[in-house]
Amino acid sequence: MFAQAAVLLLPAGPMLVVCATPLSAQDIARAMTDALSESEHEPARTLANLLAEQLGEEHPLVRCTRYGIAFHHAALPTDVLEGVEDALRNGVLKAVVSTTTLTDRVNLPVRTVVILAGLESADGDGGSGAPRASMQRSSSTPSDGLEELGGKPKAGSSSLSTARATAATMPCSPLPPTICRSTLPSPAPGP
Repeated sequence: MFAQAAVLLLPAGPMLVVCATPLSAQDIARAMTDALSESEHEPARTLANLLAEQLGEEHPLVRCTRYGIAFHHAALPTDVLEGVEDALRNGVLKAVVSTTTLTDRVNLPVRTVVILAGLESADGDGGSGAPRASMQRSSSTPSDGLEELGGKPKAGSSSLSTARATAATMPCSPLPPTICRSTLPSPAPGP
């Protein structure tokens, strides 16, 4: 359910989804790729081919990247992580699903930031349950976005802990639990 909702928001601009574990990042990126109704994302072809050379054609990151979706976590080689970051900065990717590897002091041009908490479902499938989520308009960094929502990162606390605390206390609208704040642009001010 989350993947379908996230894919509907992709036309608003690049998206960063932050989740708890590397497996969740991969599973959510795959689910988003499967939820896309379009063919391969042409701008991502070069990156996907480079990833295939390094990781092998069967690596899940290669398939996801062919559709403009990538995942990012510390278990991937540094040059792969840098390639994914550069591709997002250059408008090659539509979305990156990441652990907290992209939340601290990284400035990315994303329009939507989604912070997921409680992803694991009872059967441990890495995200097909009903996660709590926070969607917001992006600031210059994901950390700044937390501050806009009233979440102040505390010294010594991890971004994920702060994100979970913020998401758990945010009032949600009557929309499905995966959509708490819209990322659509605000109307222009009147004359």
